[in-house]
Amino acid sequence: MQKKSINKILSIFVILLLGIIVYLVFSSRGPKPYEGQAPSVTSDSEKPIDWENKISDIRKVIGSEFLGTKIEESYSLGIFQKGDITGDGAEEALVDLGSGGAYVSSLVLMQMENSKPTIARFKQKDGEISPLMFLAGASVMNGESAVLLSEQQAIYAGHWERDNSSSSGALAICTVEVYQWNKKTKTFDFNENLNKEVQTEFCRKAEQLPE
Repeated sequence: MQKKSINKILSIFVILLLGIIVYLVFSSRGPKPYEGQAPSVTSDSEKPIDWENKISDIRKVIGSEFLGTKIEESYSLGIFQKGDITGDGAEEALVDLGSGGAYVSSLVLMQMENSKPTIARFKQKDGEISPLMFLAGASVMNGESAVLLSEQQAIYAGHWERDNSSSSGALAICTVEVYQWNKKTKTFDFNENLNKEVQTEFCRKAEQLPE
């Protein structure tokens, strides 16, 4: 009788032990909150910037004249192109100054700092650091381009001109200047290697443009 009671107690103990083991195995497979990753947090810099509604602020920053060019001579300021070229999740904007020649628009690159539009600064090939004005537009014989390169975190200015004396209309001039974002100095620096890469593709496309 005593032996049967001991066997019964042992059986119950084994069953309970097996139950605990099964529980521990399956509970360890379940998801744990934030395991292996931090909670998703959206910073202010990652919020979309409504550049179209920043025109009045941009106008105050630029003033009535930018690098010798009077703004809004032909039409009002406007957003020409947008893209994140600094990698912070917030878009920069090329702003059309509302001025230019017969076929080109004058542009300035704007960034957002402390929730306020600011004019981007460029470190040029000669080392000078200053704002720059870009041009965009084309005629039959000439063309200007300003393009934001989000993947390379850069912006480039492209220029081409056809040979007026050539019946084939081949390009006589085709150049670009590429400026890549420098996170440490907060400037867009001229990049020789990227310049060569972009110029090859830009000139190939310019050569194929209809006359």
